[in-house]
Amino acid sequence: MTAVDILATFVSDDLACHHEIERGEAMLGGRSELEPFALRVTSVYRREDGQWRIVLRHADPIVAPRAADATLGG
Repeated sequence: MTAVDILATFVSDDLACHHEIERGEAMLGGRSELEPFALRVTSVYRREDGQWRIVLRHADPIVAPRAADATLGG
């Protein structure tokens, strides 16, 4: 991963989540050259025994270029 753009964050006493765009390069689809990629990611964390633990991570590829704020629905 090369860059992370955090778009939104929510934190309460025992729950936190953030929505971000992760950008990087990888060998995709069996290709021998590095290809750029962008993932739209939502992660949810819960505080357990005083430590933050990830309880959900969902990522899907962004297949068409869009402005970062377009992923927030308006």
